[in-house]
Amino acid sequence: MTLDGTALRRVCGEALGAMVTGGLTEVRTRRLGRAVLVSARGRDVTVRRLEPGPDRPPRVVVGLVTRAGAPGELVLSGDGGPRAQRFGGAFGYEALVVPHPEPGMPPPALVRRAVSARRPPGDGLGETGDRLGAMAAPAVGLVRAYLLSRADGGPGGDALGPRLLRHIDDHLTDPGLSPASVAAAHRISLRYLYRVLADVDVTFGAWVRARRLEGAGRDLAAPGAGHVTIAAVAARWGFAGPARFSRVFRDAYGVSPRQWRAGVRPPDGQARPTRSA
Repeated sequence: MTLDGTALRRVCGEALGAMVTGGLTEVRTRRLGRAVLVSARGRDVTVRRLEPGPDRPPRVVVGLVTRAGAPGELVLSGDGGPRAQRFGGAFGYEALVVPHPEPGMPPPALVRRAVSARRPPGDGLGETGDRLGAMAAPAVGLVRAYLLSRADGGPGGDALGPRLLRHIDDHLTDPGLSPASVAAAHRISLRYLYRVLADVDVTFGAWVRARRLEGAGRDLAAPGAGHVTIAAVAARWGFAGPARFSRVFRDAYGVSPRQWRAGVRPPDGQARPTRSA
C-alpha cells in the first residue's frame, strides 16, 4: 500500500516522538527490541520534538543525514536539545531511536547534557546510514558511547562524570573494579567520586550491576557459546556464584539466564528498565 504525505509524516513522527512537516517521499521503520530504526527520504522537512508524556516516553534520536555529493552529517536530538530541526533541500535520513531510561544507556542527566551540547566540526560518521540495520545487537552500546562522548562537551557540568563511566565500562570484567580503584585511577578522593556520580544521577553499584548484566546477556546469547557454562559467564562478569547471578538476572530481565540463552525474551523483547540511582 502506498502512503500519502500525511500518512508518511504521521509514521515518521510517531517513531521520532515529533511533529513532522514538509515533503516526505519515503518512510520505513523497523523495531529493534525497544529501539526503532527509521529510514526516510524527502525535501525541506522540519521535525519538531514533542514533550514526553504518559503515551510518549523520552527518547534519544541519533540520525545520519545524507545529501548528494556531501558527506553524512550526524544529528542528535532528545529531551534538553533543540525543539526543532530543519532539513533543507533533498536529503536522506537514517536514525536510531532509543527510549530512555533503558538498560545500558547513560543516566537521564548525561543524556540531556549530550543532546544540548554544541556539535563540534567534523562530528560525523560518513556514509554509514545504509549499514545501520546491521547494528541491531550493539545499537544501545553505540548510542551510549556517543552520548558519553558528547556529554564531555555539554553545558552545565564537569566532564569527569562521563569519563568515570567510560572507565568503569572499560573495566567491568576486572575483579578489582571498585570505587577505590576508579578514584585512584583519576586521582580523586572517594568522597569526590561519589559526588561526581551523584551529579549525573548514578550510584556506583547500580551502574556496575546493570552494565555487567548487559555483558553477561550478550555472552549467553552469543552464537557458538553454548559450551560455556552459566557459572563461567557469571564469574567472568564479577557475580558471586551462579545462584545469585540467576536471581539478579531474572530481576532485571524477567527471564532466567538459561531461558535467555535459549532465546526466550520478555513480551516487549527487552530487559526491564533498571535504576541507575
